Amino acid sequence: MSVRVRVACPGCSASVTAQPGEPRGDDTLHGRSVPCEDCGHRIDLYYY
Repeated sequence: MSVRVRVACPGCSASVTAQPGEPRGDDTLHGRSVPCEDCGHRIDLYYY
């Protein structure tokens, strides 16, 4: 069962759906981050 979370992009406030724990995006020091599909801002997912 996959967990999907919706996060608001701090750059453009767009809502982005991400799946933490899956290799979508880059590994960061804190966990994972995904790019916003609208503005490309990196959204950290380490707090999920």
